[in-house]
Amino acid sequence: MDYRCTGNVIFKKVSGPMDSYAKSKLNKVRKSDRAAYDKDTVHAILDEAFLAHVGFTDNPGGGREWPMVIPMIYGRIGETLYLHGAKAARFAKTLGRGVPVCITVTLVDALVLARSAFHSSMNYRSVVVHGMARQVSDPDEKSEALAQVTDHLAPGRWDEARPMNDKELKSRADGARRSQGAHRRPHRR
Repeated sequence: MDYRCTGNVIFKKVSGPMDSYAKSKLNKVRKSDRAAYDKDTVHAILDEAFLAHVGFTDNPGGGREWPMVIPMIYGRIGETLYLHGAKAARFAKTLGRGVPVCITVTLVDALVLARSAFHSSMNYRSVVVHGMARQVSDPDEKSEALAQVTDHLAPGRWDEARPMNDKELKSRADGARRSQGAHRRPHRR
């Protein structure tokens, strides 16, 4: 069963316990005591953060593939992440073709400043999600996605702002990504 995502990420429920994501070679963390695959933990981090880094490859000019990582705002509805961006943007043109993507969300909890720079670090929680992008073209889904992205950044803002006009709705790039798995990784020193 797939879940949509406009702006752009879709998660796919995987086999195994319904309350966790399946481990695979793609999402398995080397130090298993630093990883969690349960949906409640993953969703809590996604709901607290507001900036995602969306990674994909692109071949500008039709030549060699180059990795790209774009910071983007997002919102979540159920198992779906919605990314907000302009239709003319590189990510929209590339993700609309149905390419593999990696979305990373990180919350920095503290800086660890040691006497030696070698031992300095940070405490963080992050979520990494992999999947295939897809473009979302349904106007109702686009509107619902933008409302979620808006309220994720500033709760209640969607109801305060004026309604979107047709030109604004048409200029939005919405896509989706089918997740191949997700995990959460905290780092504490």
